[in-house]
Amino acid sequence: MVCSNDLGGLRVCDRSSKVKAFSSYPAWEDSADLRSLLDFKRAITNDPRGALSAWNASAHFCLWNGVWCGGRPRRVVALDLAGQGLSGQIAASLGNLSSLAALNLSTNSFSGPIPLHLGRLTELRSLDLSYNTLQGSIPGALTNCSTLRTLNLSRNFLVGRIPAELGRLSNLTSLSLRFNNLTGIIPPELCNVTSLKERRLTYNQLGGSIPAGIGKLTELRTLSLAENRISGGIPESLFNLSLLELLSLIGNRLDGQLPPAIGNAFPSLQFLDLATNMIEGSVPASLGNLSSI
Repeated sequence: MVCSNDLGGLRVCDRSSKVKAFSSYPAWEDSADLRSLLDFKRAITNDPRGALSAWNASAHFCLWNGVWCGGRPRRVVALDLAGQGLSGQIAASLGNLSSLAALNLSTNSFSGPIPLHLGRLTELRSLDLSYNTLQGSIPGALTNCSTLRTLNLSRNFLVGRIPAELGRLSNLTSLSLRFNNLTGIIPPELCNVTSLKERRLTYNQLGGSIPAGIGKLTELRTLSLAENRISGGIPESLFNLSLLELLSLIGNRLDGQLPPAIGNAFPSLQFLDLATNMIEGSVPASLGNLSSI
């Protein structure tokens, strides 16, 4: 089978390869996956591009648009319906796709809550529900997805606190919750996810201070906490993040002075924005050492 592109860390193949691979397999090969996909289709209220028009018994479900299968017996390992203009709610039945490793429903018009049943997907490595109109809170059950590496819930209407339980996702490398209506503090438990390379919490209503434990995230390349209500000083531990390439703290209520040696802490920094805060004092001369800015 010829595989050319990548989805959530999975190698996936073009349609012609899928036809050749799955044409000999009966449509009932895994009836649980089939039922789950059909339940998902039934929850769709608008499909303007006909993305699901061929989701029927005329072809094996592994040949359906956006569906990728693997293993024997054939199981759904990825579902990618990004940018299809779909409306409706995300069916809880997707939580029954027990081999699913990547789920991308971004850039659609899904509404309603994030199903608790997605927490059953213990093989899930990538979850992208960004650019929808999802409401409600972030379910703590997502922490059962212990192999999760990428979690993107940005550009929705999510409310409530960031679940402290997300700190148990020890394999997470990218967390994006930006452009929601999240409140409360940044859970200190998130500082336990030392595998993180990207954390984007921009444009929420988060308060409290930057957790002192932030310095444990030594793999971070991107830290964006912009446009929130974060107060207090910039913790000294932040300057342990020597791999940072982007640091954006604009539009908060941070105060105090910048450490004189701030420009020596981030040799790889390319973007720095501390505007619209209450930081005082002089501009450290060491900022001139940020040669990659």
